[in-house]
Amino acid sequence: MGVSLPPGAPERFARFDSMLRLENAKQNLTRDIDAPDAVARLYLDSLAPLSFPDLIPQCARVVDIGSGAGFPGIPIAIARGDAHVALVDALGKRVAFLAAAVAELYLNAQAIHSRAEAFANERRGQFDVALIRAVAPLNVLLEYASPLLKPGGMLIAYKGPGVAEELDAAARAAEILKAEWLPIRPVEIPGTNWGHVLACAIQKHPCPSQYPRRDGVPERKPLGYGGAHTINHRAGNYII
Repeated sequence: MGVSLPPGAPERFARFDSMLRLENAKQNLTRDIDAPDAVARLYLDSLAPLSFPDLIPQCARVVDIGSGAGFPGIPIAIARGDAHVALVDALGKRVAFLAAAVAELYLNAQAIHSRAEAFANERRGQFDVALIRAVAPLNVLLEYASPLLKPGGMLIAYKGPGVAEELDAAARAAEILKAEWLPIRPVEIPGTNWGHVLACAIQKHPCPSQYPRRDGVPERKPLGYGGAHTINHRAGNYII
């Protein structure tokens, strides 16, 4: 993948994997840990942005929104000790595990218990990079990330081959949130043909202060096509 790891990284990965397996038996953090392709699915996929030298700058302040079991934030923190990684999750038990892993592995990271919307309002414009590895559409992910990013900061969303279906609504969301989508970047994970991609957006100007909307609204009424409160714009209807 063209990713160079610092000294001690393999040992940290092994230790984290052991911690994850033990904790997974208690609270079912991820179903992928027992899959035959677990290393590729969890660790290599998480490291995919490091295949592109321009995506995560040196000493970046990085936020992993909805970190869950620690992916992609923990692998990025292991591989890039110069970056400070905020691991944000809404479930206290998951955050406790992430905090224990950060302490055990001596990572330049912090586990934070918060919903994405609340955290975005507390830490507006403080991050260089936002990572999201989730199943929500791009327009929803951008509303979570955009308020957190400095002008010039970047959202990196991990997506699958169906991403093209999300791009029209995502483009309108970017107009509203003062961001701009970049060309999709295909991801090469050795030994797989998953068609994974990175969808990246640059924050061109500070996100308007009314975003993100209150808890749960970005998912229930996503910016983009459709919804109860719409206006005509180009060929379709968009939530505003």
